[in-house]
Amino acid sequence: MNQSNFNGSTDGSMESDNEKSQLTAMSSELTFEQSAQIGNEASSLIADGKYEEALGLLDKIIHYHTYVHNLQYARALCLLNTGRLDEAKVAALSELQAFPDNQKARNMVARIIPQYEYIPEGWAAKDRFGGWESESMEETIRKGWQSFQPTLQSLCTGGPLNKDYSAHNTMMCYAYVLAMTALKKDYISILDYGGGACLNYLISKEIIPGVQIEYYCKETPIACKIGREIMPSVIFYEDEKCFDRKYDLVIASGSLQYLEDWQSVCERLASVSGSYLYITRFPMIQNIPSFVFVQRPYSLGHNTEFLGWAFNRKDFLSFINKLGLRVLREFMTMEGFQVVGVSEQVEYRGFLLSAGFK
Repeated sequence: MNQSNFNGSTDGSMESDNEKSQLTAMSSELTFEQSAQIGNEASSLIADGKYEEALGLLDKIIHYHTYVHNLQYARALCLLNTGRLDEAKVAALSELQAFPDNQKARNMVARIIPQYEYIPEGWAAKDRFGGWESESMEETIRKGWQSFQPTLQSLCTGGPLNKDYSAHNTMMCYAYVLAMTALKKDYISILDYGGGACLNYLISKEIIPGVQIEYYCKETPIACKIGREIMPSVIFYEDEKCFDRKYDLVIASGSLQYLEDWQSVCERLASVSGSYLYITRFPMIQNIPSFVFVQRPYSLGHNTEFLGWAFNRKDFLSFINKLGLRVLREFMTMEGFQVVGVSEQVEYRGFLLSAGFK
């Protein structure tokens, strides 16, 4: 690690003048200048591979000055190289919590912490994880909107729905569902359960341009707040009022698996589906029972962790049958993933279901 990596700037200063004054005020025993000198020594030791010695110096700084850019990252690097993986995880996550844009810390977290890991205690462990209500979700959703702009431009000029093959395949599956829903219709209504900022609304308008779409979304308060800003044509619900009417199409895309009591929500979604219920980006296994895993999408820009289900396909279809729903089409949507602690790889599937009870 070179000096600029640890100090957080290319001119050798550890922080800005304003941060410098704040740090100096935090302690009368270790000044900012002393911390900077110790930090330079630690950087040299790290460059020479002397991680234990560097760690001692870094711990001396952190005793007085907790929030210094790259400090916890440097500690994590030392801990990782001295075999203390659990402590390295804590340090890297601390860096991300204090400085969410630190890409080096984000990459380290993605490398040393499994993105998907089996949770044997299931949903009893939910209090250990931030979930979708995390404060970091606002920044994540806004960044998602910004990163969607090239896709939107491509959509508007007749280009691919997405340049990523998995995402493009997922959208083409959705296009099939939309075409079925809009067949011989001039107007359709859609409820997107867990639709984020409702980028699917813009995709829908491009896929079936001659059809008027009334689009509704059920989301968390954070997502609804941002959605109303960037997608004013969509009606957002933080509460259960979305279940007060029926819709031509109800979508649950990458959302049901994050609900502990997903069955009751699925039943309510079916009850308001006038024609079709589309459940997609849905994690499935074939040969083992359903289980709970934790998803840590730090590499994707999220600074939180989610619990989720991987569903046994046979059990899911049995449940769907009990609701009186019929599978019209099953889709292979996105590439699957491996959960640490589980032998079978998880697949992403989609199901277009005919709505209405027996």
